[in-house]
Amino acid sequence: MILEPTQWSIALSAVASQDRLSPAIKRHNCSRQPTLFPSILNPYSAFDLEDYPVARREARLLPPDPYYLDCIAHSCSTDTKRSWNEKTDFCQYWAVIGHCENGHRFARRLNCGREHCDKCREETEARRVARWLPKVQQMSSMGYWNFTIPRETAPLLRTNKSRKIFQKRVCVSLKKLGYQRGLPRWHFMGDKNHDYFPHLNVLVDGEWLEPEQLDRLKSELRRMIFSEYLRKRYNDKLDIHYEYRDTPAKMMHTLRYCTKATFTDIEWDEALASNLSGERYSGWWGRWDALPKWQLDPSDKKTAALSMLEQGLHPVSGKPIRWHKKPIPFVLVLMEDPVSLGNGYYTLPPIRPPPPWAVTPTNLTELPDGDYRKHPNAVKRLIERARNINSLLNDVPSGCEELDGE
Repeated sequence: MILEPTQWSIALSAVASQDRLSPAIKRHNCSRQPTLFPSILNPYSAFDLEDYPVARREARLLPPDPYYLDCIAHSCSTDTKRSWNEKTDFCQYWAVIGHCENGHRFARRLNCGREHCDKCREETEARRVARWLPKVQQMSSMGYWNFTIPRETAPLLRTNKSRKIFQKRVCVSLKKLGYQRGLPRWHFMGDKNHDYFPHLNVLVDGEWLEPEQLDRLKSELRRMIFSEYLRKRYNDKLDIHYEYRDTPAKMMHTLRYCTKATFTDIEWDEALASNLSGERYSGWWGRWDALPKWQLDPSDKKTAALSMLEQGLHPVSGKPIRWHKKPIPFVLVLMEDPVSLGNGYYTLPPIRPPPPWAVTPTNLTELPDGDYRKHPNAVKRLIERARNINSLLNDVPSGCEELDGE
């Protein structure tokens, strides 16, 4: 669309007048922003693409809107790549030392945990699998839910707050359907392209569902999660997928898939990388204190040992490991010639015990109490000085008598 000069002047004056808006007007405009979720407190929760041109990916003249200006003001700067490179330079630079009650010492290398970090991506994924493994082992059978929104509405989940709200609504909805515990985790990119396409994976205690029962549950989840407008306009695109896992091998495969990194290159979306700073990609709800229902294959000893270390336990004896709070440079760990356990964990040699006490000889004679050699060195020096003074005073009178006789 080509704007006339008069229209351009009106648009520029409207944008320039944002600072002169009263606080009440600004709050009113911000409260009318479309949202993805139904809300009782917000009467304007119905999502309308005509009022949100960012989702339509079309260039059009926007009305005076402080929310739109805030998005521009908080956009990623041109120095994003440089700043992120500076932050990732310290990845794997630090380490923490720990020990168990038997005296065994361990070291753990600290990672930044960012999905697009080439230094620690593999270690972070392996540690994430090891942390979730004790919980997954408590499932006799697994249900895998996947919640996907249309690509047109993906910009509404660009912020940490919106993703947190969406995840909370999904977890609350699943709990209302009878799932007492679960493990949610975000994937930010698709498998076939590098566009921002968020979808939430959830692992629960599941069972085989008949097609009619599954359709009924999906319809109920759509009603509890999405707004009425979204359900009417994108009913087919509000994809909710469910799969059933009944063997340990299938559950381990699903666990590794859900915990893998999808945002593996910062060049795909530098603004998203800055936005994800400090966000938790995964979580859990419910109680996970039951006994394991199945065990790993005996050949997978590295994963079992890593799972014990991630729980803070000795991989062999099961004794708790006490990790020091103060980190040290990782180069100091390498100076002790450690033995690698894999995925950033090391065993350190034991600290050398102090030398035994010196043997006391038996052929020494004890000095008498009056012997001056039993006094401290300072007292000895005072005694020696007093003796010299007395000797000098005793020698002076004898010399004077000899001179008088002559």
